[in-house]
Amino acid sequence: MIRYATHDDLPALALMGAAMLQETVYRTINYDAQRAMAFAAQLIDMDNGFVAVYEHDDELKGVMIGATYPAWFGDGVDRLANDLFLYVEPGSRHGPAAPLLIDAFKRWACEQPNVRQVRVGTSAGDTGQGANVLFERAGFTSVGKVFYLDVAHAAVQPAAA
Repeated sequence: MIRYATHDDLPALALMGAAMLQETVYRTINYDAQRAMAFAAQLIDMDNGFVAVYEHDDELKGVMIGATYPAWFGDGVDRLANDLFLYVEPGSRHGPAAPLLIDAFKRWACEQPNVRQVRVGTSAGDTGQGANVLFERAGFTSVGKVFYLDVAHAAVQPAAA
């Protein structure tokens, strides 16, 4: 079942955030569960914030977080909707959790005032391309790639003239 998250869900959401970091390129980022919970709480409380959870047998198995905001280059009225975080625990992958969460976000975003585009993506290092397949099945079109540089291991060279 998909439902909007509440403040009671924050500890479980923090655990999912920590689990996601361990599986992805974000594992080099120091994780602060209190900050993660505060950020999720803000989105829960905001009209333009989206925090939905997938619940099965009274346990949270997945979460999707997103928000709408004015396009920085726009007229201040037109808005974009972006996902910020999608995570489904390993035992619930390949089931209905991710498609249902994506659909809930898409429907919510399309109902928000002045939203002109809904954007989702993966920047966590999804080598199996599973997220791409899910997003395409949900009606999204790929428009680019995300590139990443691990600063701790980067050999930064001056730009060529």
